[in-house]
Amino acid sequence: ANDLALAQSHCLELSGSLSNFDLVTIYQTIANSSQTGELRISNENSELISAFFFEKGQPRCGQFEHLTGEEAFWQLFVDEDLTGTFSFSAGQLPPNGWIQSERIDRNAGEMLINALQGRDEFKELKQRLPDSSATLEQCKPNLSWPAEAPPESEAVARQIWDVAAKSPLTISDLFRRCSVCELKVYHIVDELIQSRHFAWSQATADAKVA
Repeated sequence: ANDLALAQSHCLELSGSLSNFDLVTIYQTIANSSQTGELRISNENSELISAFFFEKGQPRCGQFEHLTGEEAFWQLFVDEDLTGTFSFSAGQLPPNGWIQSERIDRNAGEMLINALQGRDEFKELKQRLPDSSATLEQCKPNLSWPAEAPPESEAVARQIWDVAAKSPLTISDLFRRCSVCELKVYHIVDELIQSRHFAWSQATADAKVA
C-alpha cells in the first residue's frame, strides 16, 4: 500500500489517483493529522464531483454531486468503486467557497465507522436487488408507511413515492432526484417492495428469471 505522509512543514498536501490510494486511508490521514483544508475529488473526466472542508481534522461541511452535509459524506464512502483523482490542500475555507452545506458536527472517527457499516449494508442490498437500471412501478394508489418500518425514514419514503408517482423510474433515477445517499434510497425501496407498494417492471422480472 502507498503511504501518505505529512510534509516537513506539517502542512498536508495530497494528490493522486483513487485507484492507487484508498479513500479511507486518505480520510484517516487528514483526520489523524488534525489538518484544516479542503479535500476535492474529480471524476475520470477531471470534473469536480465532491469537496469536503476539514477543520482540525474534523469534516465540517461538504458536497457530493447533488448531496450536501452528512448525506454527501455517506455517499462518498458508500460505493467502493469510486474512481477519479483526489487532492487535499491545507488552508481556510474561502468565504465564497463552492461548498453549500449545513455544518457537520459529528466526530470524524464516529462518522467513518458509520460510513463503513453503511458500505457493507449497501453491498448486501445491491446483491439482493436488481441492478440500478431496473425499473420500479407503483402497485398501490397511496403510500401507507408500514408500522414496523423505521419511522425516521417515512419522510424520505414519501419523497420517493411522490417522485415515482409521475412515471416508472429506476433506483438511479430516484437517487438523483432525492436529497439522501444511495444507501437510504435502496433501504426504502426494499421496504416498499416488501410492503407491496413497489414492484419491479415485468421486463425486470423476466430478466431476473432469465
